[in-house]
Amino acid sequence: MSEEIPPAPGVRLPVRILARRRLIAQLGLVLVALVGAEVLTIPFLADGLVPLHVALGLGTIPAVAVKLVATGDRTVRYYLGRPEERAEGAPDDLLRITAVVLVLSTLALFGSGVVLWLLGIGVGSRLLAGPAWILIHELSFIAFAFAAMVHALSYASRAVRWTRDDWGGSAALAGAARRHGLALGLLGLAIVVAVLIAAFGPARGAVFG
Repeated sequence: MSEEIPPAPGVRLPVRILARRRLIAQLGLVLVALVGAEVLTIPFLADGLVPLHVALGLGTIPAVAVKLVATGDRTVRYYLGRPEERAEGAPDDLLRITAVVLVLSTLALFGSGVVLWLLGIGVGSRLLAGPAWILIHELSFIAFAFAAMVHALSYASRAVRWTRDDWGGSAALAGAARRHGLALGLLGLAIVVAVLIAAFGPARGAVFG
């Protein structure tokens, strides 16, 4: 997520920019809910919540992917010098730096989680890559947590405001139903995938055993 300096007075942003801004805000709130639920399982992994932790992580991947595409679209267009993107304002310097950390740690965190699930790392596993992948997963989580916290604290008020505006606020904008459907659809998909994997997924072992 990125915090933008407000556009200059009198500058009217295109509807596409405003719509993308509202979509990113809603996706961010969806991810806060999903990642928050997964983080709550961490203290109880040793008590048998590994399957739920893994299922929530895998279910969150589609929402993460869409969020990265949406924010990546903004970033690429901005640095290509597109006038409408420049009119939106420059990203905050601190968040430019932490955004890199956030993207890389996100890819490492979810990527290593998928590898661990597929390999089925557990106590007594003979897969030599196990400890390395667990270390990558744990270190990437630390970096992810730091960068995500910085972005969440910087972006929260705007995300709430833009989401509220899109759900019946005074500033109506075309395409609201599609944005709502995508955000809620990704939330629902995450829940369905998590439930299916937790209930019927192949036994992959205790990933963090």
